[in-house]
Amino acid sequence: MLQTTISSKTILDAARNGIRWLVSQQSENGEYGGEDDINAYYKSPYPLRIAGEPIAAARCFDHIVKRYMTGDGDFMNSP
Repeated sequence: MLQTTISSKTILDAARNGIRWLVSQQSENGEYGGEDDINAYYKSPYPLRIAGEPIAAARCFDHIVKRYMTGDGDFMNSP
């Protein structure tokens, strides 16, 4: 059986690269490349925030609320 060891530095570098990529895909209004389904957004704010991207996380939250929150405070999958 082949065993591969991955260093914590490799994992952290990959995570940082992923966050950089996610931020690069986000427009000023918090949208990701025209995606129009809450599934493209709802998990993004937390990793953005803990990775030191609070502005990107806030933009994402703003987009989620403006685009997917209903009048009664619930969220729909797509408008």
